Amino acid sequence: MSEDNDPKALYVDLSRKLPDVNSFEDIPRDLERYGRCALLRGGGFWFADNLSIHPANTQEGFYWGLAGNILYLSPRGAAFNWEKYITDEFIRFIAKKAGLKGKFRQFKIINREEKW
Repeated sequence: MSEDNDPKALYVDLSRKLPDVNSFEDIPRDLERYGRCALLRGGGFWFADNLSIHPANTQEGFYWGLAGNILYLSPRGAAFNWEKYITDEFIRFIAKKAGLKGKFRQFKIINREEKW
């Protein structure tokens, strides 16, 4: 993170490809927490910790990882234009389910790919 890192802000980083792991040992060591989340076909959201599977009614699935005040989000498998699903509402849902809601006063999306 750069010098302008605000410790009261949650930074949402979309640039890192998180792995699909099936054991605690496989979670990248720099992550404090890891799990899965999804946008469901009916429009709802789903959230779980590391040892889970995406539900059958998943429209778009994602992995999440937390390292300090950085929340990493990456798509499950090969996904085109997946960033469009990372809405403010989805980020707030993930932050609430991860127990981060009262910890940070705002969130900032960083490293979102530029569309030309």
